[in-house]
Amino acid sequence: MNVLKKLKEGLYQDDVRQFYEESSTLVHAKDSVGKNALGRAIIIGGIGAASLIGAYFAYENWRRNRDSDGDGIKDVDEIEKYHTDPNKKDTDNDGLTDYWEIVYHTDPLKSNPNVKQALDLGLEKYIDIIKPLDKDGIQDAKEKQFVELMAKDKKILDIPTFINYLKEKASDGKITDEELKHSNNFSQLVNGLYDVIYEKKSFYENILNSKTYEVGFETRPLYQYILSLQISHPIKTIDYSSDLGLRLGFDKELAKNATIDAIAYYGIAVVDRKLPENFDEISLLTKATQIDRYGDKLVDFSPIIFSSVDGNHFVLIPDAGRETWMLARHLKLIENSGFNILKHPEMFEALNVKVIANAHSIFDAPYGINYAEQFINERALEPTNKGVWVLIMLQWNLYSNKAPQLGGEDKLYNRDFPWYDSDKLDLLYQDANNRRQALFFFFFLDNATFDMEQGKVVAGLEGAKRALIQAEEHYNIVSSLYPDGKVKHEIWGDVPAWWFYYDFIEDRGVHGLENTHLQYVGLEPLELWRIMTEDPDNLWDRIKDLNGVDQFITKNWEYWHLMKFAMGYERWKRVPGKIEEFGINYTIPQVLRAFGFPTYFVRIDPSPVGAGPYEWVVSLPDYVAEKLKSEFGDKIIIGPANGFGLYLWKDGLVKDGVKQISGFSGGSYLYRMKDGTIDVNYGLATNFKFYLFKS
Repeated sequence: MNVLKKLKEGLYQDDVRQFYEESSTLVHAKDSVGKNALGRAIIIGGIGAASLIGAYFAYENWRRNRDSDGDGIKDVDEIEKYHTDPNKKDTDNDGLTDYWEIVYHTDPLKSNPNVKQALDLGLEKYIDIIKPLDKDGIQDAKEKQFVELMAKDKKILDIPTFINYLKEKASDGKITDEELKHSNNFSQLVNGLYDVIYEKKSFYENILNSKTYEVGFETRPLYQYILSLQISHPIKTIDYSSDLGLRLGFDKELAKNATIDAIAYYGIAVVDRKLPENFDEISLLTKATQIDRYGDKLVDFSPIIFSSVDGNHFVLIPDAGRETWMLARHLKLIENSGFNILKHPEMFEALNVKVIANAHSIFDAPYGINYAEQFINERALEPTNKGVWVLIMLQWNLYSNKAPQLGGEDKLYNRDFPWYDSDKLDLLYQDANNRRQALFFFFFLDNATFDMEQGKVVAGLEGAKRALIQAEEHYNIVSSLYPDGKVKHEIWGDVPAWWFYYDFIEDRGVHGLENTHLQYVGLEPLELWRIMTEDPDNLWDRIKDLNGVDQFITKNWEYWHLMKFAMGYERWKRVPGKIEEFGINYTIPQVLRAFGFPTYFVRIDPSPVGAGPYEWVVSLPDYVAEKLKSEFGDKIIIGPANGFGLYLWKDGLVKDGVKQISGFSGGSYLYRMKDGTIDVNYGLATNFKFYLFKS
């Protein structure tokens, strides 16, 4: 037998000696022989054929399963299949054992430094992306940084768009300086998108689970709105946003934080709110968010907080997804109108809050425009509705025609509310929340108006449009009359338009608010009426030196007279026989906004008969509110956005038996008298610290 002959001739003697040294037992041909004896017998060739054949098969089995270097691969496979050195764990000396090279399908005969680094950094799942970089067997600095980039934030490796991007960059086996830069840019974008979207998801879920509201008739729309804010599939949303960012070129350009926010929120709009993508619109928005200093203000969708003396603050929570989608469309429509909005980033802050206010008043307010549309026309409004955008752009066109950027610098206007220039506005309203409140009230769209031509209330989208158009018509009339123009009183003849402002004050005084009246203008109601009717042209000269809050503001703020004049005209213009609640309660705040005054209503309870439960309040700039506070201290109430008006004279309201004043939301109070204790919002916004949820 040839094998036996060779064995006896000592051709395998070295292997046999190793076999002898390593074996613990040897079983062959039904006989068991101690290894020492058998080993010696084989070596000296002193056993019979049967024993030798058994020894041979035992030896052959040992040889084929031997792993000399202990790397987990049989020597026979290393020699015959992989051509590696069976006596070295790492044949190519790249720090990666032959075993792991086989497992990850790399070449064990060629250095794989990038794969080795990837494994050390925990990137086992992504080795296939790295492999091409080891084609030349060398790791340069750029390849090393590329692998480190992958390991830096492993969470984003779950995003298909990002992984495919990296795979494409590494596929040719090299990383250029440009590819490394672009990969870093894109990595920062995707990482930012991941954080923003998960942060919003958590934020909305915390609100939904906070149990800080009751689900009743009036609050159910709020509850449904909060439910609609949810982000159901964040990875899907992040992947869409990543792809969008890539198409927008934010691998070649580093996205600023505001741009990351914009792309993330737009992803929420498309994936979670099911709104259609418009690439041109989001492209324009991201051009805007890349502008230093102003981009962040454009996509600030943090809550706007309206404080309440009982601690139950009203927190307005914008839908960042929907509002970003609307903002992108708004910017594009402005650009399409011929105005280059990108050259005027000082308008961005106002546009941001305009979209928040428009969205809330159209879609979310419990009795807003959408409610009216469902009641009147049996339809629900969506952000894609054409009529919605006719209304939104109508407001922009009418309000922006007073802005200097569009040629309105010489128009009659409250220039102490320069919404069109955030650099100036920030100085006049220094508290950010206070400033956003003022912008919110300014851009709020009423759900109806009293149409003076038709002599009736018009509601819904048509009512909101009519409110803006009618206010602009009255703006033009009042502007032509200001500052001394007269209107005809049916009894007292021609009187200055502002005379009817004092007619309003006197009316409230004789209908249950006598003390409030006295402290507001320094006279009792009948005494004021006597002067008004005796000498209407010289009314102001007769009362200007009295110690009332009206006199103080008139002397310290040039625009208070404009407010009185515009308000007086609207009171004179009212339709006879129509109660205020269904007439000038609509038109007064609408016209005041046309003149640049942020305006809103407060409610008093109980309201004296004839006084009216609601009354308008106008926003004051910081310097006026601070002077007012310094002069009158705790006698007055300062409302949201530095709001002030007749119904915010605290001492008079206490004496007149008013128990509470509610603000923008029926659940937030500026003043409350309960069980002998009076809680009042005395301070200015800069003195408050607001909290999102009550403990």
